[in-house]
Amino acid sequence: MGCGSSSQAAAAPSGSGNSNEPPGQASGTTPPQKTVSAKIANKTVATVYGESDPEFRNLPKALTDPTTHPTSHLRLNVVFMNRTEQTKPMKLIGMDHPMHHGPGFAQVYNVEKKILGSGATGDVKVCTKKSTGQKYALKYINMNRLKKAEIAAFLQEVELLAVLDHPNIIKLYETFQDKSKLYMIFELCPGGDLFDRVASKQFLKEKEVIRIVKKMCSALTYLHDRHIVHRDIKLENWIFEGADEDAEIKLIDFGLSVVYADNEKYHKVCGSVHYVAPEVLKGSYSKACDIWSMGVSVYTMLAGARPFNGRTDEDVVDMVMAGHLSFHEPQWTHISSECKQWIKACVCIDPHRRLTAKQAGMHVWLHKDDLPDPPEIDKSTLSAMMTYEKVGKLKKFAMQSVAYHMNPEEQRKLRAEFCKVDTEGNGYITYKELLQAIRRTDPAMAEDKIKDMFDGMDIEGKGHVDYTEFLAATLQKRIYMEQEALYNAFHLLDTTDCGTIQSSDLATIFGNSLKPSEIEGIMKEAKTSSPGVITFDEFKELMNSEAYTKNGRTSVVQIPDH
Repeated sequence: MGCGSSSQAAAAPSGSGNSNEPPGQASGTTPPQKTVSAKIANKTVATVYGESDPEFRNLPKALTDPTTHPTSHLRLNVVFMNRTEQTKPMKLIGMDHPMHHGPGFAQVYNVEKKILGSGATGDVKVCTKKSTGQKYALKYINMNRLKKAEIAAFLQEVELLAVLDHPNIIKLYETFQDKSKLYMIFELCPGGDLFDRVASKQFLKEKEVIRIVKKMCSALTYLHDRHIVHRDIKLENWIFEGADEDAEIKLIDFGLSVVYADNEKYHKVCGSVHYVAPEVLKGSYSKACDIWSMGVSVYTMLAGARPFNGRTDEDVVDMVMAGHLSFHEPQWTHISSECKQWIKACVCIDPHRRLTAKQAGMHVWLHKDDLPDPPEIDKSTLSAMMTYEKVGKLKKFAMQSVAYHMNPEEQRKLRAEFCKVDTEGNGYITYKELLQAIRRTDPAMAEDKIKDMFDGMDIEGKGHVDYTEFLAATLQKRIYMEQEALYNAFHLLDTTDCGTIQSSDLATIFGNSLKPSEIEGIMKEAKTSSPGVITFDEFKELMNSEAYTKNGRTSVVQIPDH
């Protein structure tokens, strides 16, 4: 899968194709600085060489088996209809309004005519949710025009994005399928892609590149820690949340991504020709291919030109296989030696000598201007985490849903707080990181209290706190008590659209990950008029209170906003 043409266009799929380098450029040379913008004026598309397409797969297991990642059900709403559209769609994961009883896409969203980007298999447009007026990016495909393998690529993308939770990875909110189309609803990032930003400026300054690369390394570390290799890292697949200079950057397009086992090699030759690693072209590679592609991207950001240019794809491939980098052009005069060392360590022919994503993120180049000590976390953030530790699981599940769907402006401050704690830059928080962060803010806090706070956020017992879990723990009450947020969270838990939450709903959502006795305990967190049944008003009262179970008894205390 490749890129589109503008804004969130890279979220649109594209087919194979040749590079469109400007004419008149000699193979293996880099034109003078004055022609920088022309050198990257044409975006690349994913090129697949050789091996046959993967076999078609049915709906991914990660979406149908709640035990694979239970709380992903709190984030994503996936609605699949059968081919005849005669059966009510199955709501695997919910987020929309409780009055929508299994609606189709057209009942939930309006679509704007303007196309953000186009690919070989479909377009990307802006859509608006009717119930809230919130805008999203709509990526859709006409399945009747695709091969089974191409449809499988989209389902694979859904599978991966359903379980990824990182501030620099695009969020997938909802998916619909009717008899002819598959609709994917993403967060809208109208700031354009990284390719366009480089082309508009001719090149980026080193300080700006450092800010961006820290986030790239964090996203790749997160993926590689989860045994996922992206396989199509390029400027076109990084998009900006907004047009501001310091806007957040997001990695998109997981259509070529795969999950790998330790020491496993992949053999399908795929990716984008200007960014592809030499071992990929040889047909035997691992996650290290992403690091090469990131290094090529960084070289291009700083120089305004790709390191491996040619008139044809064959010319480019020859240059990639040689792996020679040139830093002799005038634009490199003012680039630091640490930066050049970093690029060389990423764009290294031998993948075994290449930096890992984590090593790249911890390199001295990226941290030479850091403050001596990490900043303290905000005291209001600490207070919110202390409160969150005490609330019951049902309220935590609902708060995670609210947190996942926060708009960028609401996320901005909490995201900054997350980054203060995530000092290793891997996209999640360990107990050690939380301990150190709180020690900087409140040195007198007892360690057992800090451990209780950590366990209160890590409700699945994974040993780390994901991004959305942190956001949920630090939410201000005014956000999660908004009427639409409450409706969405309630509808999420009301899997049968009957207007109440019942024990069977939690069993449906969490499967074998929760025992019947645990479900019974969670249901008792709400003050109800009928045992085992929670109405919306009772749910709202729960959300407005602090409720937790201790020694088998539930306490409910009304709490003020923090």
